[in-house]
Amino acid sequence: VTVRHAAGQSGDKNVEKVACRVISVQSPSSVFIRQVTDEASFYQLNTELQSHYSSVPGQVCGQPAPGMLCAVQGGREGWARAKVIMVRGDMVEVKLLDAGRNMELPVDSLRSLDSQF
Repeated sequence: VTVRHAAGQSGDKNVEKVACRVISVQSPSSVFIRQVTDEASFYQLNTELQSHYSSVPGQVCGQPAPGMLCAVQGGREGWARAKVIMVRGDMVEVKLLDAGRNMELPVDSLRSLDSQF
């Protein structure tokens, strides 16, 4: 990935190359990536997330609303950090924040996201 940004009023631009891994592709204009330099800290956080939610039941989220952060069982990812996109009756659409994809789940499957995550 090449990141371009203005360096000042002269119009000169700096170009910085950043090593990234493609996590998911939803369309040609919607690609979810993670910087390779962030992977070790992500895997450590994810290990702690799995351990925490596997050993502690966690509180069911109250009334979910768009924008709310929560923890969900994300299928093959195990427990995942998520953001509520839309609520439809007893179902909720969430975006898995670390996987870059959406899921639809029952409202009562959402857990409060602990502040350490």
